[in-house]
Amino acid sequence: MEYWYSPSNFSFKRDAILWAIGYLTILRDGEWPREPRETGYYGNMQNKQVNKEAKFIKPASIAAEIDIRLEKCGTDGLLLEYTYTNGGQDRPYLIPHIAKLLNIVEEHVDLRCNRALSYISGWKRKKVPYSTYRDRHK
Repeated sequence: MEYWYSPSNFSFKRDAILWAIGYLTILRDGEWPREPRETGYYGNMQNKQVNKEAKFIKPASIAAEIDIRLEKCGTDGLLLEYTYTNGGQDRPYLIPHIAKLLNIVEEHVDLRCNRALSYISGWKRKKVPYSTYRDRHK
């Protein structure tokens, strides 16, 4: 079953960030990914809360925050984004390819991605630079 986050319940936890990385191009364009189970039925709109901010603000700001955090991770952030771009579906094929190109073992690619994910996760940005974080979490 495919999971989905609404704009109101998105947080910067690991699973939510991985989900968002899979949709970063859509989020950057200011659109929110559609719910996979969407039926087209809207139901009773009486108790719906009206949001006064433009629809593109939330997705674009989430994408921008993730981009800033990924950029702080340098190459490791790029590896994380690249390997999870399609929701991680291509990961089993990408990891060996990346390892071969970088002349490192596959486990090391996975370790670098996980370390970057750990660094960018959490409600607030980490105060320490990624290089310091990386050295502490080997």
